[in-house]
Amino acid sequence: MSALYRKYRPQTFEEVVGQEPIVKTLRQAVRTGKIAHAYLFSGPRGVGKTTVARLLAKAAVCQAPLPQRPCNRCVFCKMTIAGQNVDLIEIDAASNRGIDEIRALREKIHFAPSKAPYKVFIIDEVHMLTKEAFNALLKILEEPPKHAIFVLATTEVHKVPVTVVSRCQRFDFRLAPPEQIKSLLHKIASAEKIEITDEAIDLLAQVAAGSFRDAISFLDQLARGREGKIEISLVREVLGLVAENEVLIFLGQLLTGEEKKCLEQVRKLAQTGIDWGNFIHLLLSKLEKLLTFKIAGQAPLSIAERELAENTRELPTKLVVELAEKLINLEQKIKWMSLPALALDALIVEFAPRFKEAGNKIVPSSQSSSAESAATSSETSEEITLSQVHSIFS
Repeated sequence: MSALYRKYRPQTFEEVVGQEPIVKTLRQAVRTGKIAHAYLFSGPRGVGKTTVARLLAKAAVCQAPLPQRPCNRCVFCKMTIAGQNVDLIEIDAASNRGIDEIRALREKIHFAPSKAPYKVFIIDEVHMLTKEAFNALLKILEEPPKHAIFVLATTEVHKVPVTVVSRCQRFDFRLAPPEQIKSLLHKIASAEKIEITDEAIDLLAQVAAGSFRDAISFLDQLARGREGKIEISLVREVLGLVAENEVLIFLGQLLTGEEKKCLEQVRKLAQTGIDWGNFIHLLLSKLEKLLTFKIAGQAPLSIAERELAENTRELPTKLVVELAEKLINLEQKIKWMSLPALALDALIVEFAPRFKEAGNKIVPSSQSSSAESAATSSETSEEITLSQVHSIFS
């Protein structure tokens, strides 16, 4: 049984979801026969970089009239779909990152294509190449043969030398909006006759955090070997997720300085084998809402979120932002930690006392004048702007 994310990989530009501006530009290049010799696709994992690279490769060698490419019917399209196009070379730079591999590539590139009109080279995770390998790649990109097309893909574009970036047409892929992920999951579930509740799909879209591939893989994992409807409780159980109310309880305890309760909560969660990356991601999503409410006074909050927002509204905005920044840093590293719960414990020990001290300094509203409250609110708004908050979480 084929993995669902492979089965439902887009085979035409029209099927690509969530990257409309990029697809529009590339389709126009295909239709006018003006495909560039080198492209750089950057963006988070699972958003379609490799998929679009393969579509571009297929369109470049397609035999149909330009406006119809890729047609998926000609011999070259069929060969590419079947993985039999010897003129499409895919390289994983994570495991082929040295200068020897790029030198071998430089030797091969000057040979004419075996059958197709172009040789297309897709180099995934190109940022993993060594300095020497990048220098060798740069030489190729500076004077490429007319029959060669390069597509470089990376999740960390800042690690790619500027000299290499400047030789490519750069496209920045974005995370998929939750609504587009939900729509795609509904479509796949219907086609595969998978019974799943709307609440379960909503949670899958949330956990996927903008990645189409992750969302489809989660659905595949839940559907295999199971009978009956997939409920939200099953999603939490299989993926090791924490209920939203538990996240809010923990965040409320942290923001009010209840250090002991927070540490106890971490110990309980550790015993359930939860996904710590997801837990921190949920904490960050709640923090972003709280900060938006705190600064702008408006945000789409649930009853429980609004109650927490009201109870913590007078906390120093800079301190809440500092917590968010530390959590963002922890989220990026926690997957590789052997003791993730210990890292979260350290964060609790650092911030809980500070929030407790800040809370003790807050003057009750009944004892402060309205003028003082207005001045405090104005001062808070000047410290951190709403656009700064969004940039922190983006």
